[in-house]
Amino acid sequence: SQVHPDLHTYSILWTLMKGFHDPIVSRADKQYRGFATCRRLIAEMVTHMPVISEAEPFPRELYESIILSFSLTEDQAGTAVALRALQRYYQMYPSEETARTIVLQLARLGLADETGHKPKRLNLSSPVTRERIAQVTKILGTFKTQRAEALLQHGIVFDQLQGGGRLEETLLLLSDLLRYAAQAKLSGEERPNYNAALASAAAAEQMNAPECALWTPHSVVVVGAQGGRNLGVL
Repeated sequence: SQVHPDLHTYSILWTLMKGFHDPIVSRADKQYRGFATCRRLIAEMVTHMPVISEAEPFPRELYESIILSFSLTEDQAGTAVALRALQRYYQMYPSEETARTIVLQLARLGLADETGHKPKRLNLSSPVTRERIAQVTKILGTFKTQRAEALLQHGIVFDQLQGGGRLEETLLLLSDLLRYAAQAKLSGEERPNYNAALASAAAAEQMNAPECALWTPHSVVVVGAQGGRNLGVL
């Protein structure tokens, strides 16, 4: 009978992926030039979905490794699709660690040291780094405020959300933050007809999760509240 990969298999593969894309690892140590991309590996996971059960739930450590791997490649569209795919197929939502990983990913965008090179690691004690993190956090806070106002128009108080509703809002906020960064990058490129929505759709297709392209106007839907009704479009 055919042997299918299990969660342990993917835990090993994503640990290798994380190491492969870690800029602190010497290029001389990266022997496997043909190593799969993050998008290809998650497409394999979606195709050969391991059975998730209470006896063997999806490991949180594996989830964080996947998001960190995408972050190390500075793939905002891929990161956002991965957030939705992991929720859709494995019922996993981002945590505080996930949010921190994404904020640090975006704080590192365009950063250069005195020699003009991208630093391999963020110096968290540097005033420049702290300012960048503060800027990203401020943008995230603005999106949260806007989302809370939109929900309130439908009688939903953001800070009173619990369970699945709160987790879904966290996912959407992180996705919006990634979209903001991706669109800012794309605006500097000479592709006037290409935008974040198209980038998201392309990433979702490559990741074998076309229904997980998040960067389109999303509905105000609260899981576990209001009967899960669609309450309008943002």
